[in-house]
Amino acid sequence: MKRLIVFFLLTILFISCSSVKETGKYKITNEANFFWKVKHNKATVFLFGSIHVAKNDMYPLSNKVTDAFESSDALVVELDINNVNPMLMLQKAMYQDEKTLESELTKETYQKLEALLLLHKVPKMAYYKMKPWMAMMTVLMLEMNQSGFDKSLGIDNFFLDKAKEKKQILELETADEQLDLFDKELASLQNEFIDYSLMDQSLWLQQIDTLVHFWKTGNTKGMEKFVLEPIAEHPEFAKIVDKLYTQRNIKMANKIETYLNTDKTYFVVVGAAHLIGDEGIIELLRKVKK
Repeated sequence: MKRLIVFFLLTILFISCSSVKETGKYKITNEANFFWKVKHNKATVFLFGSIHVAKNDMYPLSNKVTDAFESSDALVVELDINNVNPMLMLQKAMYQDEKTLESELTKETYQKLEALLLLHKVPKMAYYKMKPWMAMMTVLMLEMNQSGFDKSLGIDNFFLDKAKEKKQILELETADEQLDLFDKELASLQNEFIDYSLMDQSLWLQQIDTLVHFWKTGNTKGMEKFVLEPIAEHPEFAKIVDKLYTQRNIKMANKIETYLNTDKTYFVVVGAAHLIGDEGIIELLRKVKK
């Protein structure tokens, strides 16, 4: 079964001994666990796979990674959470009209989602006007917090804290783009999105532990199989995967290419699942012709 949680934790580790694969325009080197260097003329882009939530035992990071960060001119993250306007988030996450969470989902889908909200003691008045994607995110975060994961310990936050008043901070996506992805592009698929998200819900915590194990041990093949193979088993959710994963990879790879046409060094922290597979950012960059 597909594990949606992969797209939120975005966790994979790649271990190699500085192998180089030059098949296209860019020189791409695997420098360390989960960490690549891309060179083009005078530009260097470091790509480091992120876990958006983490535990203390995931630190310290490799010296190769932290040294590369220190040597970079700018930090690039998927989204700078410090720039997110909470009022914009609230406005887009809650219905402002007569619609409710219950009215916009099928009875069966609503009951499954509500059961989890109530299990975590979320009062109905808090989720009554939530849009389905926000309610799903709320459940997911509560599940991870219960298992000891903390968003404040995520890899993105670690580097954002280190970059404050020290480096230029750039974004691969904006808050508007991420919010609109759920609020607009997936709006017509919200029942499917919730059903897709709740697959294997009873195994979520086990799956998180598996992801972290792969991340710590550097089992690339195991992680790639765990993340990508189940997607093919559910073609009925292809549109959701395309919007959440494939199309975003293409846009992020295109933006990274603009950095490769400068004379600067960039340290890019991106969800690790975006880096793997034939449609991941690394392969997209490798396929760029000279």
